[in-house]
Amino acid sequence: MFLSKVKNVFNKNSYIDIYADLKNLSYGKAKKELNHITEKYGISAQKFLNDKLWAYDDLDERIAENKKFDKAKQDSFKNYANKADESEAKNAKKKAPAKSDDNGDASRVDQLVKKYPYLKAKLSLKVYIEKKLFEKSDEEIIAFFKAQDEKRNQDYARIMAETGWSRYKLTKDIKMARILHGQSPVNYMIMEAWKKSHMELCSYARAFDSKYVTKTYNKKSGLPILRQKDRFAKEFSPFLKRKFWLNEEGASYESFLEFIDGLDLIFCKPVNLFGGRGTEKYVLADEDPKALYDYFMSKPKYICEECIKQHDDLNKIYDGSINTLRIVAIRHEGQVKILDVLMRFGNGGIVDNFSEGGMAVHVNKETGVIDSDAFDEAANSYEKHPISGIKFKGYQVPLWDKVLKLVEDATSYRDDVGFAGWDVAISNEDAMIVEGNNSPGFGLSQMPYISKGEGRRFLFTDYIDPVLYKAELEISERLDKKEKRGRK
Repeated sequence: MFLSKVKNVFNKNSYIDIYADLKNLSYGKAKKELNHITEKYGISAQKFLNDKLWAYDDLDERIAENKKFDKAKQDSFKNYANKADESEAKNAKKKAPAKSDDNGDASRVDQLVKKYPYLKAKLSLKVYIEKKLFEKSDEEIIAFFKAQDEKRNQDYARIMAETGWSRYKLTKDIKMARILHGQSPVNYMIMEAWKKSHMELCSYARAFDSKYVTKTYNKKSGLPILRQKDRFAKEFSPFLKRKFWLNEEGASYESFLEFIDGLDLIFCKPVNLFGGRGTEKYVLADEDPKALYDYFMSKPKYICEECIKQHDDLNKIYDGSINTLRIVAIRHEGQVKILDVLMRFGNGGIVDNFSEGGMAVHVNKETGVIDSDAFDEAANSYEKHPISGIKFKGYQVPLWDKVLKLVEDATSYRDDVGFAGWDVAISNEDAMIVEGNNSPGFGLSQMPYISKGEGRRFLFTDYIDPVLYKAELEISERLDKKEKRGRK
């Protein structure tokens, strides 16, 4: 009898097991329902659960919309990945990738997965771009993922020893944190989620919530403007307050010369990527204008911008990048409301994004005074900037009145854009928009408060998806009554 029970545990599929918990079903009933859904809609159980589709009844419309969005995102990654591979090949950093399908659209990712089956469940176009794996050799990519596996195994061993959980139970708990609470495996480790009840995790802000707010407060005509940096620059040009140039089809060499005339530095970035990925900085005195023009015309869609001259007070903290405010604002019932404010600082790189080693602080939205220590992507805390040694907490962000006015005007500018995460830079004279983010990710607001165990979802609950929020609360309450988490 005991051996039979052990065998049944090992034969369980964790996603079916999680669906059974979510819906309060037997494993057999959950399997039948989930199989029906995956067969009818052609969507994997993993994606169905991770995308929170389990919380809704109107699946036909939601899954169709989900697939359309995924395809657009995948096409964007594929275009950039192919161009990145070609660029790397031209620079002789690695051999040019062979094209393996009839339409010439195969990427190096396809070939790597085919060559190394080990990568099948690990490597995607998204990961390939976000981790800049196109800059690495095959051997370096394998080493990258093996190092990740080793770190995960060490983390698992530590948590299993602490909780008395089996590996299956821990793996299931990590997946449940994503499916029910919208927390990534990385965040699971950072916030020590295994020590927290489900109701505690409900109070934590997460990126997923902002997707609903984005669709609710922005019309379909406004979303592409926020998603595409080239569209955004054209539509919100009064708020950029600087020159820019796009390498769009037909852009002439003369237009490029006109753009760079009188400039010393320019920043250039892909229009369809995020997190500072692909950003390039050029000192024009060191470049041949025609060669630079030809280079950008050979790349995927890019936007090149006049370099912002940052306020002296912000340069004192870190002058290697433009340190930007992330201001989450919404137009609700005719009024602009600022939901939260953070400020990011570079740390050795040319951009301030987490993915490039940057850090962030929380800013009081009323006064513009920094009121927290800084934290990085791994939630490491910094009382002072590691390079300048300047203390963060208590530092006054300059020109705060102009910052608030800029954000209010930008959020009121278009009827079809009522919610955004505005990235704002500050010069000695004025504040200016760097870009608008259509789904700014509320999880960033949680980061300064993880060590305190303080949930920050309350900042956004008036605007988030009520169906998903209610389902999460009800399920969490039921699961907490059923089992005490993280205890032997």
